[in-house]
Amino acid sequence: MSDDPTWHDLRGRNYASAGRRITGTMRATVGGSEFTERFWYAPPGCWRTERDGTPCIVYGPAGQFHRTPDGGMERQPDNSYTMWGGGHPSQLTEAFRMWEIGQTGEPPVEPDGAPRAVSVRGRDAWQVRIRDPRLGNTIDVTFDDATGVVVALELAEGSMRLELLDFELDPQIPDETFAWTGPYTERPDEWLLRREQLQRIAERGLPAPTYWPTGFRVDLSGGDPDTGTLTMDLAVNGGAQLTRWPAAAKAPQELDYGGYPHEVRWEDRGWKWCLRSGHELTDEELSRVKELIPHQEPSTPAKAHPGPDPTGGQGALVAFDDRINVAYGQFYLAEPGTSSEDMADGFVGQRNGLCGTAEPGVAWFVTGLHTGTVALTVEAVADEPPVDASWEEIVEAPLTVVGSDGLEVQEWGGDVVGDRIPLPAGTYRVRYCAAGIDAGHETDSGDGPDRYRVTIWPAAPAPDAVVRQTSQNAAYWHTAWN
Repeated sequence: MSDDPTWHDLRGRNYASAGRRITGTMRATVGGSEFTERFWYAPPGCWRTERDGTPCIVYGPAGQFHRTPDGGMERQPDNSYTMWGGGHPSQLTEAFRMWEIGQTGEPPVEPDGAPRAVSVRGRDAWQVRIRDPRLGNTIDVTFDDATGVVVALELAEGSMRLELLDFELDPQIPDETFAWTGPYTERPDEWLLRREQLQRIAERGLPAPTYWPTGFRVDLSGGDPDTGTLTMDLAVNGGAQLTRWPAAAKAPQELDYGGYPHEVRWEDRGWKWCLRSGHELTDEELSRVKELIPHQEPSTPAKAHPGPDPTGGQGALVAFDDRINVAYGQFYLAEPGTSSEDMADGFVGQRNGLCGTAEPGVAWFVTGLHTGTVALTVEAVADEPPVDASWEEIVEAPLTVVGSDGLEVQEWGGDVVGDRIPLPAGTYRVRYCAAGIDAGHETDSGDGPDRYRVTIWPAAPAPDAVVRQTSQNAAYWHTAWN
């Protein structure tokens, strides 16, 4: 084993190992779950990872392929950029990126004490505790003494640990390792779709203010051409951003994020507006900015038009059919980028308390199980299906979809599962069926015995309804919100 190395010595050894081919097996513990992954890496960007012999990602000259939640492979757009996280081997093989940040004008990563000698699976190693100045995380990093490879990385609070069970530097890796020859689907090019959306918005003309106290330039940064929602960046002293959306819709999610110290919101002729700026305007300046924004008539509200057949003529489309993670007895359907801060808002004015759709673009669902997994099927159909009386609980509610990106199935916390439901802007009916909801409530956590089904079809708006109710838990929720 080498003499006591310094932090700079270990960094130098690690840099020397970067850019070399490596294969190995990594064990990851992330957020309480554990998995083992075999990997192959050839610089600068060829990767292959497998779990139990099944490829998870294959990156090579012919394209980038990811395993999807339904078990298929999906080819990523050529211009896509992947930021690894959540337990990827590159967090070990490219750990040096953590201490590169000090070279960009940010505070450098510094060790908390001298390296200490340890043994990792029979190999001599050195462990250093460092602090990431960007996030404030304390991280234990373990370097292999002979090669400089980072063989273990653990957040001090225990939320993640990555460890190499074995590895080999400079192996011979056949080129076909980084090629996928099986079936796959193409992932939509989101950058191209966004560019097309912005072009459609720009063709209508931008409702940009024609006055600013110091002069300005306008750049369109986002929006939805179907609803008229848009965000414009104003190149002014201190920066500013102007966002518009239909008065009947929820505010865009980006307004939940900070970045500007001053914010003003108002409503005018069918639109809601939000102006965020680095410098505060006087009342007179703000009044003039608002007066000199060109008016555009809002699109016809989506609620006046039932949506088209979401199945594309197939009759039925299943977006999710598996067990879903729930917490606090909740899961959701939501338009991408849409969120709600208060679940109670989804049930305002409703009779049923299991499916809340009072807010456009979001449907809240209540389960009997508090925390764990429940069986769930989510489907879209062309027409109203017959009521299946085998379910113990059945409710229905109207749902307004405002944007053009459909709905996502979301777990508590916003994680997306399954396939996106292709629902264009319009109005729909949601039927939520449940069985075993009392048993799920009694189980409380783990794998719940309760099961659920969500069915959506195009329909004109109509009041929500409790079609069938048999359980005590459902009876409670039908009165709890109001």
